[in-house]
Amino acid sequence: MTSVQRIDCLIEAAWNVIDEEFDIRAVYRWRREAFEFLADEFGPDHYYTQYFKNHITELERQNVMTGGGILTAAKEVISHQDEN
Repeated sequence: MTSVQRIDCLIEAAWNVIDEEFDIRAVYRWRREAFEFLADEFGPDHYYTQYFKNHITELERQNVMTGGGILTAAKEVISHQDEN
């Protein structure tokens, strides 16, 4: 699976968690997978990784939406890198 495909799945998972009943286990799993992806893709000290880590501490719908936005921004960077 490419990085773009993987991040697309994580973004979709964020919106699914928000749209469906807020299953806390699914949110924990999504948060862990998204953080691991960002750390692998950009490094643990990168802005996106740190912002995600620091702002997705409380598992509420609003924070999942923020996390989805961070992943969407990261996808744009990845897509741009793939073009070059």
